[in-house]
Parts: sequence; C-alpha cells; structure tokens
Amino acid sequence: MVQYMYEAEYDPPLTSDPVLREGDIRRVNPDGLAYTYARPHTCDSVGDYCRKKAICPHHTCTRKTCGFKCVDESCDDCDKVPGLPSGGANQLLVHAEMYGIGVKYGVHGLDKLAKEKFDKACHHYWNTLEFEEVAVYVCEHHLDGLREVLVATIAAHTKLIEKEKIEKLVRKNGRLAVDVLKKKAEDGW
Repeated sequence: MVQYMYEAEYDPPLTSDPVLREGDIRRVNPDGLAYTYARPHTCDSVGDYCRKKAICPHHTCTRKTCGFKCVDESCDDCDKVPGLPSGGANQLLVHAEMYGIGVKYGVHGLDKLAKEKFDKACHHYWNTLEFEEVAVYVCEHHLDGLREVLVATIAAHTKLIEKEKIEKLVRKNGRLAVDVLKKKAEDGW
C-alpha cells in the first residue's frame, strides 16, 4: 500500500510503463507538456488553442495534429490492452488482497487499480489452481467488486465448474451460481 501511496501503482505492474488515469500524478510528454491520460478527449478550445492539449505521450493538440477539433478522441497506442503483468498466477491473490485493503481503508483508486489488475490476471490465469483458490478467497471475504470478475470469468469458461474447488464453491454459494447463470444467459449462452 505504501508503494501505491507514492507511485499510484503496486507490484506487479500492468506494464513496464504503467498507464495513468485522470487525477494521477502528472507525467511530461516529449514536448515538455504535462498529461494525465484524461480520455476520451474533446478539445477545450479557445480560438486556435486547446487548454487541455496534452492528453498522453503520443498526442498533443496542434493545428497540424487535430486542428483543435478532437471530439471523444482516444489514443490507439494508449488504449491497447496492457500485456500480462509479471509474476505468474500467484498475483491473483495479491490483487485480491490489495482490493480488500483499498476498500477497507478507503484508499481511493487502489481498489479500482486492483480490480483492473485482477480482471486482467483472471483473463490469463483462469485455468490454474491459483484461480480456484482466489475464487474461494474472494467469496469468503465478501469482495463484491471482484466477485463480478469471478462471475464473468466462470461464465466465460464454464468448464471451470468441473474443477473440484469451483464446483464446491458454486454449490455452497447459491447467489454465485445464479449470477453465473444470469451472466451466461446475458451473453447468449
């Protein structure tokens, strides 16, 4: 948590160059202008000038780039899904614990970052023993925000229900079973 308080990040990072969210510590682009990744971006123009012209390291509003006419612009380079965080499947528990700390102590942003990392890690590590163990942890500790990710992951990979720990968890937790069925139906079976 200390690392998060200073860097708005904790290990393992999503990428080697973590993407900032609006309100995070400002960085400076190659033109020397501060940016915060506030996207989507719409030019806040006064004549031939945008007051929020540096939105990321790749885009600065100028006459040549956008003519100060951006409307709901995003950066293709910045919006790419970040790669797999380093650390392997054991990071699932780290993200779940960080989420719990963020919620318990009201650390604004930590819970959102942990949920984002948890979601990406579940996408990559859903077919591991660590996923089964963290699913039990999330349900036992009533981490409702992460529970949504579990529901989506189990619904997307229904063969998980054949795994002993997941089957036991779903049988024990009727609400989880119903939510997985609803999600599956919502997604069109």
